[in-house]
Amino acid sequence: MSAVTQEDRPQLARDEIIRTAMELLRDGGIDRLTIRALGARLGVAPGAIYYYIAGKKELLEEIGAMIASSIPAPPLAPWQDQMRVHVRDTLDTFGRYPGSDALANAVEPWRLTAGQPSHLHRILSRAGFEGEGLESAFGTATIFLSGALRIADIRRRTGLRPLIECREMDMAIETLIEGLTSIAQRQRASSTD
Repeated sequence: MSAVTQEDRPQLARDEIIRTAMELLRDGGIDRLTIRALGARLGVAPGAIYYYIAGKKELLEEIGAMIASSIPAPPLAPWQDQMRVHVRDTLDTFGRYPGSDALANAVEPWRLTAGQPSHLHRILSRAGFEGEGLESAFGTATIFLSGALRIADIRRRTGLRPLIECREMDMAIETLIEGLTSIAQRQRASSTD
């Protein structure tokens, strides 16, 4: 039996591992995403993955960030319309990866996209939020999105109509926008006093 040389081993790259993990997530959900299954899909021993990724937690954080960075930028429009589009695009993007609502709740993929403020930060800035008010509004919208993603995943697993198609989702988005509008107006009024 001859020794395995460096040339015989499959070459791995961190991005390839994350993309393959996303495929596994999309195909079988978060419960089926294991380092062992990832190694099998990549054709390497599970231990080889740990050279690039510290563990499943880091892998899930990277996947969450990659999914969040693939949410399209909303078109130029009033901030309220951008928020409506962003919520729907977020649900649609995460919805392509069964169980990914857990990623949105377990890690914070929302804050920065490629080192830049997220779409959500830009939308809220356009609404007039700044400083601590921006962070508070961001937290509120993030909680809303995390909850919506969780409900969307539950509906998917139980065979119910997608949340994005429900009238209640429209009402929830409008309630979020009305609440943020009210807070922004109060902040502007208090800053002029």
